[in-house]
Amino acid sequence: MTRRNRTRWALPSGDLTPGERLVDAVARRTRDTTGVDVFVTGLVGVYNGPEQLSLCFRAHPLSGEPTSPDVRWVDPTEFRTLDIPPETLRRIGHGLADRPLPYLG
Repeated sequence: MTRRNRTRWALPSGDLTPGERLVDAVARRTRDTTGVDVFVTGLVGVYNGPEQLSLCFRAHPLSGEPTSPDVRWVDPTEFRTLDIPPETLRRIGHGLADRPLPYLG
């Protein structure tokens, strides 16, 4: 998780570079944001909001450690104790459920 706005926690995120594959963008943004190299293993879901479409992926760490005090591994038992937006908690829940098909909605 990455801390934003001093207290609020979020999943690593970002935009694609033109011509970049989705899985490469996920790995790049995660590495750039957290210092951790990951291998993308699947799509958790597709989420639509009023102004954007978001994709959430499942990934496994390969190497590296969090590079900032604003980045940390979070145990699932801690999620409800941190300032995490409800939409992010929903995405995390979908990822932890290990659903056979991605969430579409």
